[in-house]
Amino acid sequence: MIPAIDSTEDAVGRYAALGEMDSVGIVSESLEKKFDVLLDETKAKPAPDAKGGEHFKAEVIKYFEYMKSIYTAYKDFARTDGAERDAARTHMLELVQRKPEILTNIQQAQQQFAADNGFKVEK
Repeated sequence: MIPAIDSTEDAVGRYAALGEMDSVGIVSESLEKKFDVLLDETKAKPAPDAKGGEHFKAEVIKYFEYMKSIYTAYKDFARTDGAERDAARTHMLELVQRKPEILTNIQQAQQQFAADNGFKVEK
């Protein structure tokens, strides 16, 4: 997903700078749909059969849901105007401000899962 995220972030920035909000909405919705597929696949798979597997899976799902919510917010922002756009902007900024916390949570879950099961996580 990293290449798709990077590409979408670049496109969102470029389109937003040009005021092409329809394009911001289109590229954001495309990535939002990719996260939907990823979430469905992740939820359908059993948790890792290892110590802490259920917890790790739950944290991964939370992370993917958060990432999806960012692109949903971008899409919503792009497709509104006036007071609705202000509310969408506020929501979008609140989500983006939570990113360090969300990244820390998934990294800690990954590190704990690795430690509990005797393997290392590359940094």
